[in-house]
Amino acid sequence: MSWQGRPPRWHPLRSPPTRFALIKVMVLLFFVVIFLAPLTGWLMSMPMWLMDFIGYLVSTSRHSPSERWFRGALTVGGAVCTIAVLWRAREDGDDDLTKRAMIAATILAVYLAATYPASRGSPPQRAERAAPARSQPTSTSTSTSTPSRTSRAANAPNTAPAKWGEPPPPLPAADYDALAERLVRGAARSAAGGDPFFRQQLAMLGELRKERAPADADGARYETAMQRYRRVAQAAVAMRPVGEKVPAERYLQAARSADPNSAMAARELGAWRLRAYMRQVQRDADGAPEQADNLREASAAARAMFIDALRMNPSFDGAWRGLAWTWLYDDPDLAQGALTIEADQRFDASGAKSVLASIEAAADAAGAPGRLRFEVLEARARATAMDLRNLSVPRDIQEVARLPFPMAGGQATRTAAAAAKKADAKRGVSRAGAIDRIEWAWRSGALKVAGTADLQAWTDAARAQAASFAPDAERMLAGLPRYRVVRSFKWPKGMAETSPMVFVVPERVERPSGDPGNALVLDTARGDCLGHYCDGVVRLN
Repeated sequence: MSWQGRPPRWHPLRSPPTRFALIKVMVLLFFVVIFLAPLTGWLMSMPMWLMDFIGYLVSTSRHSPSERWFRGALTVGGAVCTIAVLWRAREDGDDDLTKRAMIAATILAVYLAATYPASRGSPPQRAERAAPARSQPTSTSTSTSTPSRTSRAANAPNTAPAKWGEPPPPLPAADYDALAERLVRGAARSAAGGDPFFRQQLAMLGELRKERAPADADGARYETAMQRYRRVAQAAVAMRPVGEKVPAERYLQAARSADPNSAMAARELGAWRLRAYMRQVQRDADGAPEQADNLREASAAARAMFIDALRMNPSFDGAWRGLAWTWLYDDPDLAQGALTIEADQRFDASGAKSVLASIEAAADAAGAPGRLRFEVLEARARATAMDLRNLSVPRDIQEVARLPFPMAGGQATRTAAAAAKKADAKRGVSRAGAIDRIEWAWRSGALKVAGTADLQAWTDAARAQAASFAPDAERMLAGLPRYRVVRSFKWPKGMAETSPMVFVVPERVERPSGDPGNALVLDTARGDCLGHYCDGVVRLN
């Protein structure tokens, strides 16, 4: 997986209070309500806030809340007392008292420095890890010997216990296809509303694709099929006869079967089907309507190919533009969102840099009404993309974006669009899964897409805690949705009924509260794992 950036730096003002939050609020309310003295209440509560603040500065995430409170109080009390004694010694000219105060301050600093890296987490965690060892029977005939701490170190990562728990199941191909389609549609929906969250959705789509093993491909057969397709396509553009009677779509299907990982073949096949769909729409507008079912099937066939190309590469040249054409009549909002993503990717030099001839052929088949609808949506999409980048929108784009959106021409086209919306809504409800349950936390910024650097940070922390990893542990986590926890949140209900996901908690970030269910929560600060499938991946000894 590509690096998605370093975990956010910790800041004490963003950390939750350790203890006595209710007491602090009560002190403030007492002086404000009873004595109408908010400044006095704020001053009286300052020592407690200061100890919280200092407690986080002189502690780590591995310390328990009580340890952080104690270290904060010790630091505040020791600093105040030392300053008072030094001030008194200076006024009295007592050098002996000054030396003793300096010795006491040094002892306090050495103690805080020596206990700063908590050895194995808070006392509850240490007790939980020690409990299995105490509960093991002493009889050597019924129990196997536990490997030593040295064997769990980084120099022997392949050492594993005799029996591991259930590993997390991999994401099936059907579930991956459904998840990828939901991410594509969700990104288009977010972009249509001007929500930059679509970038996170595309990042998740790209990370999932990188972790999936590519399908077997026959390069020679693929190249042969694509060469024959190009020859037929060039002959069609030049309006000259060609000796081969096989349609171009047959060659593209042969290329896709030879190399299922090719986004090029999927996009070209989608463009070929899109042109056929637009011709049916044009005939419907001219007064000879086709059946609505045929229109819906034609648009769905073309759309599936463009979505398949985006599964391979979320910024593949021309895929978003072709997808927008398939949504032009079925769902104009999604069409505008697809064009917004294309315009946004152009700023990063990762999207469509030129209008492809195959996509333009579909535009020609749409006729003047369809092209006008597309131009209005494209102008609105460009304006939205520029607003997201805080750029000024040119006047000519503003003028086209303000034009009224033309209505669909034929009755069959409108009927097919209504049926397509109903089918999409039904499919969305049936495929609701884990990502839908945590989307609110993801959209609010509590989660970000995790990359290789996040998982590597947790792996290093786990090895530092003398952890043992199951065989093929990295392969077990590959292909699962991965998130980095930016701030704590509460797990929603029903996480035990969803497919597994991975959540990496960086240092200085609090774990989410509640039941994670099938999620694997990898805590970098403690180097451990929380969740139903953790025993099948890693163990701390």
